[in-house]
Amino acid sequence: MIFGSWCRRMKNLYMNVFASLIIFAAILIAVFSWLNYMMLREMQGNQQQELWNLVENNVMTGMQTVDKAYLYFDESYTEKMEKELKSLRNYYKKNPEVETWDIAAIKERTEMEFYIIDTTNTIIKTTYQPAQGLDFNECCEKFAKLLNERRAQETFVSDGLDNSAATKDLWKYGYIATADHQYILELGVPLSDTQLFKSFNFFDSSASLKEKYNDLKDIRIISSEGFFLESSDDKESIHDMPKTWQSTYNKAVESGKAQRYESELKNGKKMIYRFKPYTAENRRGNSTDRVIYTAYTNDTEMAMLKESRRQLEVMLAVAFVTSIMALLIIFKIFTRPLRLATYDVLTNVYNRAFYLQQMHKMMQHKQKYPIGLLLMDLDNFKQVNDQFGHPVGDEVLKQFAQILHQNIEKGHYVVRFGGDEFGIILEKATEQKMIQLSQKIMNSVHDKTGECWNLLTTSIGGAIQQCEDETENSLFARADDALYKTKKKGKDGYTYAA
Repeated sequence: MIFGSWCRRMKNLYMNVFASLIIFAAILIAVFSWLNYMMLREMQGNQQQELWNLVENNVMTGMQTVDKAYLYFDESYTEKMEKELKSLRNYYKKNPEVETWDIAAIKERTEMEFYIIDTTNTIIKTTYQPAQGLDFNECCEKFAKLLNERRAQETFVSDGLDNSAATKDLWKYGYIATADHQYILELGVPLSDTQLFKSFNFFDSSASLKEKYNDLKDIRIISSEGFFLESSDDKESIHDMPKTWQSTYNKAVESGKAQRYESELKNGKKMIYRFKPYTAENRRGNSTDRVIYTAYTNDTEMAMLKESRRQLEVMLAVAFVTSIMALLIIFKIFTRPLRLATYDVLTNVYNRAFYLQQMHKMMQHKQKYPIGLLLMDLDNFKQVNDQFGHPVGDEVLKQFAQILHQNIEKGHYVVRFGGDEFGIILEKATEQKMIQLSQKIMNSVHDKTGECWNLLTTSIGGAIQQCEDETENSLFARADDALYKTKKKGKDGYTYAA
């Protein structure tokens, strides 16, 4: 029973230490995981930003290369366009009836497509049939305003790299207004047919980037009018895209800064859409104002998070094993000192330190039932030590402690104060219970056999807390006085302090 009580207390201690270690390990893991997560997010954010910069810079470098190379290419085409358009404007003065013009002959002579745009910004006559009847007011509002400005002037204008409003492929255009400001005459050359563009095609480099980076899903170049350059599907302009997409594009154009938005997919996956404005170093009309559109997934981020979760699981397992090992070490190191602080080494019952702690705890609770205290010692114990030796005396003390434990009930605590002086604390004490317990103890000592036990009896004194405010000192003093009276009466008896 003594060992069982000790085991229960050690089990509680073990569980408390274990819980403390688990909490400590959990805090460490939580802090480490948070730091690891923040570092992972920062690293992933840096990698993502590097990818964005790399892709967009590649595309911008390609466009800049085309723009710069195009400047040399542009001079010869611009000079020829200017010469031909001024000639056509002079021809208009002689023959303003443009419906009668032989535009096929103009195309054959200039080796360029020819267009006539009226005051409604509609192409009324052209050698390029896909553009016949195209109304710029409907498709290209910004460009229509620019045409109105050019119609009011008489100067020749040459644009840079641009896409056809009709077919969305890349062209070089030149414009001049008639003297009466009724028409704009236009010549155009498709760039895709030129060797220059084939040598400096940034669309090819964009396609290779998509093959190289798994997260990169799409790259588009968007004109100032919102058309996709070299569009390969049925989505030719921003008007074919979702409202959120259009809104982000407009913010990028208005602010002149990169903008992005995200859309959530399944299982934490998402799409990231970026719009980065770009203007050529040598600006020619609004055709050199463009937006680089890129679309990414977060596949790399998800893979990193998956790896992070795997690492966290490993850390949890390591922390758990470490906690168990630390617990065993701590338990081994501190069990003995803790036990010595609570139990008497010889008899394995509670010591005086525990007695004081337990009495203080019980009296603080102001229990409904009073506390009882029995004090006792073995009569003639000195004679046993003198006659049989201290080892036998120690064995007697151990057996006496066992007698006390065998007779107590739940809520009773056996204490050794020193030598042969013992005590029993009783919760919910009554005078009758104390009498009965004292009698059992005395009878048990009488029943012990052996030469040394024939010399021994026990004297007991008891006291019950008189009121809630009675102190331990007072209670102990009254029980000790009762024990003294028992001794004085002839020993081997019990006295109650009324």
